[in-house]
This record gives sequence, C-alpha cells and structure tokens, in this order.
Amino acid sequence: MYGVTVDIDEECRLFEEAQKVVTPRIVRNGPDQLGLWRSEKKRILIEGAQATLLDLDHGTYPYVTSSQTTAAGALQGLGLPPRALNSCIGVAKAYCTRVGSGDFPCEADEETAHRLRERGGEYGSVTKRPRRCGWLCIDDLQYSAMINGFDCWNITKMDVLDMEEEIPVGIHRDKSGKMIFEKLPGWKTSTVGITDWEKLPNNAQNYISFIEKGIGIPVRLIGTGQGREQMIVR
Repeated sequence: MYGVTVDIDEECRLFEEAQKVVTPRIVRNGPDQLGLWRSEKKRILIEGAQATLLDLDHGTYPYVTSSQTTAAGALQGLGLPPRALNSCIGVAKAYCTRVGSGDFPCEADEETAHRLRERGGEYGSVTKRPRRCGWLCIDDLQYSAMINGFDCWNITKMDVLDMEEEIPVGIHRDKSGKMIFEKLPGWKTSTVGITDWEKLPNNAQNYISFIEKGIGIPVRLIGTGQGREQMIVR
C-alpha cells in the first residue's frame, strides 16, 4: 500500500488476540451443531433479514432479492426441519419503506416521505441510499403472515409517527388497482421510551388495535425507540 507503514509484528499480535475471541465461536457444521442444541433442549433464536415481499419465490417479482427471505427459507438455509420452529414473530415498522424500484402502492408524497425518512433514519446502512417511505398496507401484512405463519407481530419505530396529524393505512386495492386508505388520527406527543401499554396515547393504542383487527393476529411487541429496552411487551 502506497505511503503506509505496516508493523508486521503488531498486526500478527492483533490477529492472535482476535483468534482467541473468534475461534470458540466458529461452527464448522451448522446443521450438526443446531441438531445438537435441539437434542439438548437449548433455545435457538433465528433472525431473518430483508422482507417477505423481497423473497425470490413469493415477493413482488422481478423486484426481489436473490434468496428466500421467509421463515421457510431460514429453516432451509440452516438445515432445520419444519417442525423445529416453535414460534414465529413477524416484524414490521409502524410505517413502510422500500429501497429502489418496485411496487409500492402506499408510498407517501415526497414531503411526507422526506419527513419520515429523516425521523426514522431511513437510509441504506452501507450505501446511504435514501429509502422510499410510505404507510402500512393491511393486505401486505396479511400476505406476509400467511406465507410465514406468524404467531404475532412486533411493530417497531412507533415513535417515528409521533408528530403526524393523521396516519393513513392502506386497506386493499379496488377493481382498478387503486389503493383504498383509511386515515387514523395521530397522537401528536412523544412515545419515545414508553414500555407500558397503558401509558401509550389513546390514538397510538387505537392505531395498534386497528392493525390487529385488520390482520387478525395480535401485536405483542411495540418498539418505541432505538434502544433494546425501549419496547412494550404485551
């Protein structure tokens, strides 16, 4: 490397220190290790990435990713049998985002999208590309729940909607393909850090209840901030 001085001995020392931390955590055969843990009755948490509608088989093709992003895809990738899954929790933001091209029937106007983007930090984690922002769609949530077999939902980033006057929710498309919205009143006060359901503003509770009624599955977890502890568990 031009203009860079490398201390070989120091670099080797750093790698040796890293090896001590990393080596015990290396799993040489994933399915075998998972099978062992299951036989020992250990609890295994699987976390997926991306979203159901980006799934190669069940997403909004051709605007999809290159892999399976569903619960079934996670089991397949890990080498786990279908019966290994004891519980499945769906995760969705209190609003909706999308990166790049593709179907987005609940996309907000640019002014609103910019507001949500800034409040929610909606930029690509690597590219910093701005995400498209809009509203929840009940049809999409129902579809995702059906494909994955969710037991309940975790709705995150409720606090991003704190200052909205009203919050549209996409219900379904009419015969012409136009999205039909129902508008709910906002709560216009901070929900950041709330961990007790009863302390949520009434309109925030109504928003969650509306989602539950629409999708037919309970919302058990509600994120109210960036911290792990900023979560309502019902």
